[in-house]
Order: sequence, then C-alpha cells, then structure tokens
Amino acid sequence: AYRVYRTNYLPWFCWWWKGISMERARVEVLAGTAKTDAAGQFSFAFTPQPADPSQKEPWPATFTVTVESRDPGGRTITGSRSFRAGAKAYLFDIAPGAGFLSAGKPAEIPIRLMNLDAKPMTGHGTFTLYRLNAPPKEPEAEAYWGGTFAESPSLESLFKDVPNGPLAAKGRLTFLGSEPAKASFNIQATGVYRLAVSAKDPWGGETE
Repeated sequence: AYRVYRTNYLPWFCWWWKGISMERARVEVLAGTAKTDAAGQFSFAFTPQPADPSQKEPWPATFTVTVESRDPGGRTITGSRSFRAGAKAYLFDIAPGAGFLSAGKPAEIPIRLMNLDAKPMTGHGTFTLYRLNAPPKEPEAEAYWGGTFAESPSLESLFKDVPNGPLAAKGRLTFLGSEPAKASFNIQATGVYRLAVSAKDPWGGETE
C-alpha cells in the first residue's frame, strides 16, 4: 500500500514570506495498493497538485511518499521518501542587513538564486526598485480582543496590493552559486520601496 502526503514548503531563507498564510498541516492527496513484480518492485503515476490551484503562482510543496508491504515471512516493511515540487524551479534568497535603508547612502542587497532543495545556483537575472506612493490598505480590526495581541504584519503583506510607483533603480545580476550577487543602488528620497528580482526559469518563463 502507498500513500502520498502534501505539506506546504516554507524555505528557511524566505523570511519575506512572513505574514503570508502558509498552512503547513500534512494532507493526504493519494492512496492506493499495488502488486510487486518478480524483482519486488512496483510503481505508480502521480502528478503533484498545489494546495490552492487558483493561485497564479502556487506555493511550492513537499510531497512525501510512504510505502507499507509484507515480505514472504509476514514481516511488515515500511519506507518513505520526500520530494519538492513547485510551479517554478527557482526561488530567491534576499538577505538585506537590516529591515530599512538610509536615504542618500549607497546600498547593496545580497541575493542568491536557489532551487527547491535550497541549493544555490548559477545564472543571470535583473532587479528593479520601485517607490510605492500609495498607502497600504488598513488592516481589518478584530471583532473582539481575545487576550493576546496579533502579530504585526510584514511590509510585504501590508503593501502587497499597492501598485508599483516610479522606477527608482534597476540593474543586472550574476549569480555565482554560494557567493551572492549584489543589487546596488542609492535611494535619495525617504519612503517605501519594492525590490523585484527576476531570472529565467529552466521550466519556462521567469521566476520573480
């Protein structure tokens, strides 16, 4: 017998996903039985599906396959193996030294190109920096206070629906594996900015 479970994958380096709902409970997505061949092997076909197919770019997930069988002596044998799947092959490790930058001073943001197994990759990409002029939507107030304070939302979640404003900077990036590329720019005016990074994806299109 075999079973396949899906768990949303939150990479350790994607701190900027904070504030985005990431339900991590394990969900069974497939189960079945199969008969082994003369060599004791069997196979089954499976197409990974995201937890929310309505998303334009679904979050990556970990799929765990568990197998249970009995040997000729009646002993139960179990095994499992996990695989990662996603709509894109790459993710970005964006690691600024602080949560803010100083206006009027040069800035460098280290960026690494990562695969779904959290391994640094080589390649080329671009970055664009936009100033956000519109205010964020006010968070909905709680109907009642439950005795604890809600976690403060991240800037990414607060401004995710605010459109890009004027272009403030842009440039090219060269990813050299474990050595991060640097997005270099100089912000002259105070305010809120959005840094967007993109690279060609080996599965087609762009990763952003």
